[in-house]
Order: sequence, then structure tokens, then C-alpha cells
Amino acid sequence: MASNGAALVFINLDRASDRRAFMEAQGARLGLTLERLSAFGPDDIAKAERERLAASWERPLSGAELGLFFSHKVLWERCCEEMRPLVILEDDAVLSRRLPAFLASLPAEAGERFGLINLE
Repeated sequence: MASNGAALVFINLDRASDRRAFMEAQGARLGLTLERLSAFGPDDIAKAERERLAASWERPLSGAELGLFFSHKVLWERCCEEMRPLVILEDDAVLSRRLPAFLASLPAEAGERFGLINLE
């Protein structure tokens, strides 16, 4: 959890233990508590739903992309339900040493002022 009350969550497939360890090591190094969300995989989405959604964008989406979308969706819904900031990370994110200070610098009302802050 960041000092401004935001939960930090990373999306990670159960089988990707190396990526999980990578994220947990970064969190420990930065003094951040990272929560893990077990990611959706293609097999977690009904075949008919996968086929329908795969064709709904400008190019066909892979099962892995749809699984990642569903994983993000779960966290967006959580953010709306809890009405507090949520930092959503994927398990290949490289975290800057400046991230803790940046998160601490956000005003408490940042969640009310901004609908989304995209970090790249």
C-alpha cells in the first residue's frame, strides 16, 4: 500500500512464478506492499465469449490479451466499489525507484480529481 492509501496490485498468471518473484522483489526493494491478482487466462473465458470479443476490436485479439483485459476489468470494478485509488500493474512492469515518492506526493483527493493517472 502506498502512503496515500492506494493499493498496489499486480496481475500475474499462476504459472508465471518467475514474474511474481520479480514483482515481489521490486516491491520489497522499494518498501512497497504489492498485492497479487491471479490473472485470467484464455481458458477462464467461455469459448463463445472469447470468439465474440476477439473480433470486436480493430484487429483480432488473442486469448492472452482477452485474459489480461478481464484481469484489468476486475481491478477497475474493485476500484469503483472501494472508491479509493488503485495502482494496477502488470507483472513485467519495471518500477522506478522514484515511485514511492511519487505516490506519496499525490494529494489525498487525487482519486476525486483524476479518473485515471497513466504511468509509463
